[in-house]
Amino acid sequence: MNLYKFHSEPESMNHYEFHYDNVVELFWDKYEDDHVELKKREKAIAEDAYYAYRYAYAILQDRFPLGEEAIVKFSRYTHLYAKEVIKGPWTINGKTYK
Repeated sequence: MNLYKFHSEPESMNHYEFHYDNVVELFWDKYEDDHVELKKREKAIAEDAYYAYRYAYAILQDRFPLGEEAIVKFSRYTHLYAKEVIKGPWTINGKTYK
């Protein structure tokens, strides 16, 4: 949830100047249709399994190697990534996922 948008003076809140660069839950809604801006924030996206999967599936429509370490930590996203992005089994760190 983006608390900044509910505050009457969001710029007075802590870390306001960084919120659209580092917190994927905050910048995703703003930049979901702006692939150039999302690309600039791939490092933050790669740290969150849900958004890494979503980025690969909906934006890249291809593998997102930078986010695969986060994706494999959650079986739901591992399965969806294999099924909907890779469309078959995939291997990371010597282990194969389906």
